[in-house]
Parts: sequence; structure tokens; C-alpha cells
Amino acid sequence: MKDVVVDGGGLMGTETALWVRDHGHEVALVQAPDGPHAATSDEVAEALRGCSVVVDLAHQPSAGIGTLSEDHGLVVDEAALVDSWARSTGALLRAGAAAGVLHHVCLSVVGVDRVGSEGVFRALRNREAMVRRSGIP
Repeated sequence: MKDVVVDGGGLMGTETALWVRDHGHEVALVQAPDGPHAATSDEVAEALRGCSVVVDLAHQPSAGIGTLSEDHGLVVDEAALVDSWARSTGALLRAGAAAGVLHHVCLSVVGVDRVGSEGVFRALRNREAMVRRSGIP
């Protein structure tokens, strides 16, 4: 079984890919610092060819999606965050469906449905809903 870990270029994706490999699976690591939507559809399709499981770790808040302030730290542009994650998740789900991916695993927050519905939590809820609607378990 081939698994593909999609990550924003950080340590989490590398460590996850190593863990998957160490548990006996073939694994490919796709590092997409600007999100999967930044890659061409052909590049994503090639990465997912023969893949059974996608582990989607690519969506992490970054300074590019908001403004840094001395008083409040990173102030996230919520609409831009939700839109960016929706584009990335959508691109990855479409490529996964075309490649016959059997499972799509995405990083989220336990209980995100029970916490506030603003900022990152809204983006995570939207992302989870997209995965549920995709038909890929």
C-alpha cells in the first residue's frame, strides 16, 4: 500500500512519513509550502498515482494569511484562510478521487465542532465538511 503525506514543508510531514515507512508502508512525501493548490493538477495527480491513503498536513496557519501585531500576535484574515484551505483541500480531494485514493486523512482539532466558529476553527470545520462530502472516507 502506498501512502502519500502532503505537508507544508515542515517537520511534521517528515516525521509522519518516517513513521508510516517504519510501520511497513511505502510512502511518498509531497512538500507543498504554498499548499497543494499551488502545484499543477498533473503534479498532484502524479504524486497520487497508485496511492491508497493521503495524509493531508498541508494546512497550517502562516504569517502570510494575516497581520502580525505587537498586541495580538498573528491576526488571521479569516476569509482568506477559509478560502485558501478550501482551494487546497478541494484540489487534493479532486486529485485523490481521480487517482482512486481509498482514504483521506486530514489534520484537525479534536472537538472542533464544539468550539468557536471563527478563524482557524471555521477553516477546520469547513475542511472536515469537504472531506465528508467527498465520498472518500
